[in-house]
Amino acid sequence: MKRILLILILTLNFQSWTKADDISDFQIDGMSVGDSALKHVSKETLSSNKRYMWDNKKYASYATDSKGNNIYDNWQIFWLDKDPNYIIQYISGFNYITNLEECNKLKKNIVSDIKKLIPDSKFKDFGKVPHPGDSSGQSFAYKVEFGLQDKSQIMVTCTVFSKKYKETWNLGNTLSVSAHSTKFSNFLSNEAYE
Repeated sequence: MKRILLILILTLNFQSWTKADDISDFQIDGMSVGDSALKHVSKETLSSNKRYMWDNKKYASYATDSKGNNIYDNWQIFWLDKDPNYIIQYISGFNYITNLEECNKLKKNIVSDIKKLIPDSKFKDFGKVPHPGDSSGQSFAYKVEFGLQDKSQIMVTCTVFSKKYKETWNLGNTLSVSAHSTKFSNFLSNEAYE
């Protein structure tokens, strides 16, 4: 029953995004790529709780529990660390998972809904890939990507982290839906893991 409710809620959430071709049309907890994070979180909270996922510290991140959101348990944003306006370059909503098979079923339904809502996007199914942040090769992502005309992306991912990676970063396995600006997508592809 919980699974059916989650699918219904996710479907209804995406319906407000009908025929979107701009990444800023995609919202999680009322936030979009291109928004200032300062509209949603205080500067003090962002500054005192930011984390860096990559050695070059080009992007800072902030994650927290969703407030009043029935879709995602948590959300995370990234912004350019030197940006005084804290413009969101990446946003994701995610739920912790305990069962990969169940996660992949939910992901399949979400992907089906997104395909209907943004039929002109460029779809790519990566299947099972090593998580690039875990040099041990023991963490995996099962992900798909929707490429928009401006080269921004939507991704739907089931991620299973190794025990050591979970302990290092205080993470859990997740089902996530994320929106990436063109700038952030380029960063992930060309700089983040070098």
